[in-house]
Amino acid sequence: MFVSRLSNRSPACQLSCGELPREAGPQRQPGRLHPEPLRSEQSQPQAEPSAANVPAAQSPPAAPSVTPSPSATPAPPAKPVRRSLLQAARDFLAFLDNGRVDVPYEARQELRRQHLAELRAAVADAERREQHERQGSTLTEVLIAVLILSLGVLPIMSLFVVGTLRMARATQLTQATVLRYNAEAFIDLYPALIGDPDTDGDTAEHAGEKYVVDPYGWIFAPTPAAQGVFGNVKRYCCGRTTEALADEIFTSPDTETPRTYTWLLTARKTAAAGPGLSYAADVDIVVCFRRAFGSQDDERVYAATFTNGSADVPVSYSTTAGSPKPHVQRGGFIFDADNARWYRVAGVKEPAAGSITVTLETPAIVSSPAVAAGGGHAVAMKGVVDVWPVGVKSALGTAVK
Repeated sequence: MFVSRLSNRSPACQLSCGELPREAGPQRQPGRLHPEPLRSEQSQPQAEPSAANVPAAQSPPAAPSVTPSPSATPAPPAKPVRRSLLQAARDFLAFLDNGRVDVPYEARQELRRQHLAELRAAVADAERREQHERQGSTLTEVLIAVLILSLGVLPIMSLFVVGTLRMARATQLTQATVLRYNAEAFIDLYPALIGDPDTDGDTAEHAGEKYVVDPYGWIFAPTPAAQGVFGNVKRYCCGRTTEALADEIFTSPDTETPRTYTWLLTARKTAAAGPGLSYAADVDIVVCFRRAFGSQDDERVYAATFTNGSADVPVSYSTTAGSPKPHVQRGGFIFDADNARWYRVAGVKEPAAGSITVTLETPAIVSSPAVAAGGGHAVAMKGVVDVWPVGVKSALGTAVK
């Protein structure tokens, strides 16, 4: 660009560089100073020209010929572009000041202005060309960037999923804990919930009995025969025969959807008691999340064998079409339907079709009935958030208000 600009310069500029033959004109008079003293003139006095040492015609000096070496590597262009062009401008101005003392001051000023204007235009041209000639990213570079981004983003996205599940679980445990304390307060307020679950006033009839206080299960039972049975133990409603009465005690009032969190009681009566006397029962509070009311599969009874001191429980199920498989998973709960006890599941194995082995988090406390007496049974209910053993509750048997 710079070479092309210089080739189109004005005749005066070409004349000053020796590219055109110089015409006859007024010469610098001996003994007179130029209007603008040059640095070369200030440093060295000018000798008086004579006829012997003044040449008749001045020809441009021949440029020295340089033969490039075959092994020489061309130097890369200087960066940035603005710096190289401005350096050329400084060299040209030094040439005007030091090399051409016979050029009039006005001509030198004109040549300087023309050359600076050309350099400014060349700089602007070079900058525009450099912006337009910038190359974009290749497809390979884009694919590598996408690969690096995916390697960093995918693990973070998986953490979001795990975090969401953990947060939902934490919310369930928080609500279940609050509901558990509400249930324990209701037991202390209405002791007949465990002392007289059928509200007939007779507490002695339940001595040594194992039963479940579950109004919602009683109300939404699929058949009348299923109302009074939960697994192989009795189920009572404690006088809460309608949804409105059950909602007063057995659900959380803080949730937007009714009956999102509900609770039930399992009781094992340990002491005989007569009317108006004290009684005692070992009580567990069970909190459920979105329980499937009225589902036969949710309370389906499977053959199982619990052995005292053993954590392994073999469970059998039917492999015929339409028969559901027990809903047992790690972290869930399984119910000993003969002894009314809940156990947390630590692991599940399926050695063969129609049989699974459930590993309990703690060994079983009571063994199942012998096979001759009907064998053991288990219920794997969905939606159980947690089970809290609150220990033995004892008080005076009073009617539920």
